[in-house]
Amino acid sequence: MDDYDRGASATSDVGAAADGASKDVAVCTEPEVDIPDTERLLAEKAYGELSRIFREHYENAIMEAGEYIIKEFYDGNFDMARDKKSPKEGSLNHLIKMIQDTSSKGPSKSWFYNAVNLVVQNHDLKAGEDDEAEKKRFHTYGNLRLSHKVCLLSVSAVEQKKQLIDEINEKDLTVQKLRDRIKELKSADDNPSTKSLNQIISRPEILFAEGYSKEDYLDKLSKMSTKSLDSLKAKSITKRDNLKKEIAELEKVKGSKEGHVQGYVLLIEEISKVMANKTAASSQSEPDPGS
Repeated sequence: MDDYDRGASATSDVGAAADGASKDVAVCTEPEVDIPDTERLLAEKAYGELSRIFREHYENAIMEAGEYIIKEFYDGNFDMARDKKSPKEGSLNHLIKMIQDTSSKGPSKSWFYNAVNLVVQNHDLKAGEDDEAEKKRFHTYGNLRLSHKVCLLSVSAVEQKKQLIDEINEKDLTVQKLRDRIKELKSADDNPSTKSLNQIISRPEILFAEGYSKEDYLDKLSKMSTKSLDSLKAKSITKRDNLKKEIAELEKVKGSKEGHVQGYVLLIEEISKVMANKTAASSQSEPDPGS
């Protein structure tokens, strides 16, 4: 039975973990790894809130938990949540450990990230809801079984997710058939020339790979409508600007880290000097064995 189709038993298990948490919380008040009090307080606050959420309906709990985690641990930023770059990683990991330590039936770390990813996926699919076809597809997605939605998490490209949602609806794909279909699509990724530009426009590792030549995308560009080209250009500009921002952030981190490295170099030199002085002083204070 799929982990995400356990129904009442799953709700009961997660609820039991939450109920047990309130009784055994003292066990977790002293974490194995020291973290700042502010991080511990945030984790404990989230622990209480998520304990309440886990008692609710299973799928609703996953979505509500994901929304709460994104709000509290990713500052409501879907990009950071998508990239798993939490500015409060210490608190998040401490929270997960608190629940895992309280009960063997508590949610796993993958459960937490699935909760976050499901909310991000919902956000991404809803973001494209700009016409009737998109609205209909999003409605179809909303009616899918949770196990189908979780299965779609393994697909990174939003356009490919949409394609699969249509196939699930049209062909009544089971979860296993959906998994098989995803494997087929991932195998096709090995040959970039078979992909549309819209499918890979946000994946430069494929778009600019050796197996995807300039002639490949020029041929595809020539077959696109003006409206499609305009949309593709907008996506390209967005991706370019996002990459520039990422590079700028990396440069900031690089500068900061280089400063830290230099600081350690100086500190090591000072430590070595102090050690040398202590060694010299110690040898001078020791009596000569031959005297």
